[in-house]
Order: sequence, then structure tokens, then C-alpha cells
Amino acid sequence: MSERSRDCAFGRIDRYNAVPPIARRRGMTEDERDGRLKECLTTVRTLEEENRQLRQSADSFGQLAERLNQELARERRSVDADRRREPRDSPDRRSPSQQP
Repeated sequence: MSERSRDCAFGRIDRYNAVPPIARRRGMTEDERDGRLKECLTTVRTLEEENRQLRQSADSFGQLAERLNQELARERRSVDADRRREPRDSPDRRSPSQQP
């Protein structure tokens, strides 16, 4: 978003048009207008910071999920390799509950 202009609940505000449309309709005083403008800009800054933090958290979570997935795959390969080395209890591949 450009530093020169921002959208907020009061309309498009930039340094050339610092009076929000709602202020023009109601005949707000300059102090009221400035107060609303400051509130709007503060809200925009707060939301931008929240957005940055959420994106950073999402990136961190994605990296964590990827590491977990890799570790689980490594563990599965290890367990499968260990299981192949052990002799079977019976020559039949089916488990005892599935045998006739």
C-alpha cells in the first residue's frame, strides 16, 4: 500500500485530499476531522502490523509442519526397515484374526 494514499472506512485519504467524504457531508470541525483521520490511520497501522505478524506466524507454522512431516517419514522408514529384519511369527502373512 502506498504511503501517499490509504483507504479507510471514511473513503480514500491521501495528502492531497485529507478530508474524508463523511466529514464533508456532516460539516465536521477540523478537530473532529483530524481526530477521525488519526483514528483511521492508527487502525490501518495496527491492521498492517497484525497482518505482518500473522504472515510470519503462518510461515513459521508451515516450516514446522514440513519438519514434522519429514521426521515422520524418516521414522516410518526406520520402523519398516526394523520390521523387515525380524522373523515372522507365522508363515501366513495375514494376522491371526483374519485367518480362516
